[in-house]
Amino acid sequence: MAVNTTAMARPNPTDNYQFLNMGAMGLEIGADYNGKAGVFYTTDLD
Repeated sequence: MAVNTTAMARPNPTDNYQFLNMGAMGLEIGADYNGKAGVFYTTDLD
């Protein structure tokens, strides 16, 4: 998800502007049968 900026409602003309910033981030963590794990874990398959 990209960063999104949305203006919040202003019921009165003298209310301040307020914005809602939203974003999402994911993290993938893998592990193998031997218990080796990591975020950027790679293995050599010969």
